[in-house]
Amino acid sequence: MCNKLTFDQIIAGEGEFLPTIPGSSFGPLKNSAPPIVCADGESLSVQAGRMLYSTPRDDEGPYTAVEVGFPSVSPPYSWAEYFDGTFPVPHWLPYRITLKILQRLVHLLPRGPVLRTEEDDPTESVYAYIPVALVREFIEAHGGEALAEVDMKDTDD
Repeated sequence: MCNKLTFDQIIAGEGEFLPTIPGSSFGPLKNSAPPIVCADGESLSVQAGRMLYSTPRDDEGPYTAVEVGFPSVSPPYSWAEYFDGTFPVPHWLPYRITLKILQRLVHLLPRGPVLRTEEDDPTESVYAYIPVALVREFIEAHGGEALAEVDMKDTDD
């Protein structure tokens, strides 16, 4: 597991790489960043890289959109179009039509948790290509990033 990364470090493209697997055609892969924990205790996984839902799709950054997974609370409606799951619209509609419907309706919905079917848990899913500004708003709405605890013990004991 890599060391704690801040949101700014993730979008800047910082992070550790896993050792290359001999014979793999993938090349070196970026290690998953640990979850970002907010000051109020809420958390979310923010990832970016060439094998992830991020823009650009490379391992260098800086990123303008990232993949977010498994938020500890339901995200705001502004994330609805990025949900990698189903919404309460007919499942037989093509994805592009579903997305257009959501883009037209999302501004009409009241602010709050994203409405989903019982099978879709917004805290157990991934959100693809979310603009960095929306993720930053979520983090700030939850008090910003929690500061790492620092061991202040005297080492001369």
